[in-house]
Amino acid sequence: MMHVIMDDGSLVIQDSDRTDMVITDLHLGFSAEISQEKKVVIPAQANSILYRIGELVGRYKVDTLYLIGDIKHSIQVDQVHNWETIPKFMTQLSKIVTTKIIPGNHDGELKTLIPRNIQLLSVKGIQIKKGPSIGLLHGHAWPSAEVLSSDIIIVGHSHPSIRRIKRVTKHSIKRDIIRYTSTIPVILKTKLYKNCVRDKMNIDTDLNDAEGALIVLPAFNRLISGSSINTLTRPLGGLFFERGCADTDNAEVYSCNEIYLGRLDELRARFNEMLK
Repeated sequence: MMHVIMDDGSLVIQDSDRTDMVITDLHLGFSAEISQEKKVVIPAQANSILYRIGELVGRYKVDTLYLIGDIKHSIQVDQVHNWETIPKFMTQLSKIVTTKIIPGNHDGELKTLIPRNIQLLSVKGIQIKKGPSIGLLHGHAWPSAEVLSSDIIIVGHSHPSIRRIKRVTKHSIKRDIIRYTSTIPVILKTKLYKNCVRDKMNIDTDLNDAEGALIVLPAFNRLISGSSINTLTRPLGGLFFERGCADTDNAEVYSCNEIYLGRLDELRARFNEMLK
């Protein structure tokens, strides 16, 4: 029997014979880019990300780690921090756990940066489980027909988060003011309209496989603030959302450690009520 666990932004999938783990959007090199732009020193995240992955692998005895895209931050490979960071990171990671990568939109020429014992899969994703079947892809490209046929599809790319605000009383003007605070990464679980996807892909529809479950993971890199889903006025990033093939309003929202926070439409209504 399959068991799915949300922990620290990862998805751990356990069944009787093996345990797989899925994480997304490491964006290695993002701290270097911020440091250059802001003229401040932002600590590199590679070591902390590697430590967190190691903790999860040990905790759940993970057999295979699937990185579903955006391993690096700069789209082009020819950046000093890519060559300084990613080969070493990937070599160390491969010593911890068997690792497979589905490329994201930031992963151009990633093959040149990773050791040969890390498998680079198709951008169209992979199906990893049967009964229920699970498909993995980054989310910026359409899936293969096999991945689309999966009962559950897991993606990244969208960087879902929720924005927090708080009221602060300013005594000098005798009124409350709204202060925007940090964003919190979250996991979304919603419905995918598969025939909508097939229509956009110009392939035949299947009335016997019209819907599936869609899970959207947040960026594993904690420096990525994400897209505040409770304040967005446009579709969430990713083809499934941008093309109207996923149920946004009724999406279930979970913390990175599996605490249910509510439906997305409820969280948006609550946020708007606080602004009144």
